[in-house]
Amino acid sequence: MSNQTFFVSPKFDKKPIYNSPTNKYQEFTNVYVYSIIVKIENGTPNCAKFCDAAAKEWSKIKNKDK
Repeated sequence: MSNQTFFVSPKFDKKPIYNSPTNKYQEFTNVYVYSIIVKIENGTPNCAKFCDAAAKEWSKIKNKDK
């Protein structure tokens, strides 16, 4: 066994929710959903559920800015 295998990170599908994000909300959603995929170590997440969670987090951030 090679020592190098310890440093290999798991592979996750980096397919974004929005292919060409046009605003900050879409960029945030892509990053938020990917971060959840990495945290739960699941390459095939329920995107609808995570998009709802991203929308709630986004509204918290938007309210904080005001």
